[in-house]
Amino acid sequence: MGAVTPLGNDAPSSWRAALAGESGVDFISSFDASGYPVR
Repeated sequence: MGAVTPLGNDAPSSWRAALAGESGVDFISSFDASGYPVR
């Protein structure tokens, strides 16, 4: 089984990043999100 997540493109790298305390959450910077109530 695989996984594509903000932390990695496969399950092992995603798991390593999670164990290392990395976060896949950040502010939206690829487009203007000011028109949305939640960013």
